[in-house]
Amino acid sequence: MNTLISNSLGRLSGQRSLSLQALLRWWWQGLLLCLPAKWRAKLDPPPVELLVEAAGNDLVFSERVGAGRQQELVRYPITLLDNDTLDLPTPQGRDVVLQLTSAQVLTQTLSLPLAAERNLRQVMTYQLDRLTPFPADKIYFDARPVRPPDQGSLPVRFAWVLRSELDTLLTRLRRQGLPPQRVTLAGDSSGIDLLPHEQRPRSRGAMSRPQTVLLLAMVLTLCAALILPLWQQRQLVIDLMPQVESAQRQAEQVLALREQLDQAILSGQFLAERRQARPPAINILRELTELLPDHTWVEQLDLRETRLEVRGESQDAGALLAQVENSPLFSGASFGAPITKDPRSNRDRFHLVLPFAQGER
Repeated sequence: MNTLISNSLGRLSGQRSLSLQALLRWWWQGLLLCLPAKWRAKLDPPPVELLVEAAGNDLVFSERVGAGRQQELVRYPITLLDNDTLDLPTPQGRDVVLQLTSAQVLTQTLSLPLAAERNLRQVMTYQLDRLTPFPADKIYFDARPVRPPDQGSLPVRFAWVLRSELDTLLTRLRRQGLPPQRVTLAGDSSGIDLLPHEQRPRSRGAMSRPQTVLLLAMVLTLCAALILPLWQQRQLVIDLMPQVESAQRQAEQVLALREQLDQAILSGQFLAERRQARPPAINILRELTELLPDHTWVEQLDLRETRLEVRGESQDAGALLAQVENSPLFSGASFGAPITKDPRSNRDRFHLVLPFAQGER
């Protein structure tokens, strides 16, 4: 319970302007913490959301209760959302949440200094030119810490999406009377929200002085009702403190050992996955040497997890696809850019993308 109260106080102190609704909600949650878990579940049920998932060329409308149960309601092709005659679900008091897939949103985990957490969005804005190939006015982005700081650094989950793609979805949903309150990423638990700041729901203004006085009076009354039994149990708590401290030290030792074990397991899994992710580099180079003809020059090799990218010059670059397709290491070869003629060497300049065959990974 102490942890829940601390988390609630932390969220409350982090708000710049405190609305009456937010303060009453915090006070109500404090009261719920004094009740058994079953009563809390009945008095404060999980929120119900209207989830809109972008699944390929379709939008799937589902109802989600809290973070668990989800029921599909209907799905439509995205292009049909311009039709005003569609029978779409209505919010009916539910928050509309647009959920994008990993194919639409690019994400990465960064390690930043601890000082960046206070002004995280501003820090990430300065890093956009380095992290994305697009200017800041072409994308929407968000960044959230993904776990507690470790060894003087702050792990951050960074996600961005093209404005043109997201604006198209938002415009169509608003036209249907379904403006999203959040734009999230499927499978993400860090709290990423890609909804533009100017479109996010705004909280109400700060409380007036009479409202503040009334609320403080309610809080003081509640404190007076709680102090008497707490005072009676004070001596019991004092007697139990040494036992609690001893148990806490033992728990911290167990957690430290468990963390070391998890790190060792993750390190072993990482090395095993890296070895199985693609063929050995020496095999790739030997195969590429045998496949490319003598009149072909390689200027740059880019070896990635799932593919090999080759840039260079050739007297007949168009014939390279047929030659590499005979290799058991590669499958689905294609050109990453159009073939151009180099006026100095009179050779074809090419950018060849060679995905690794499934059986060779």
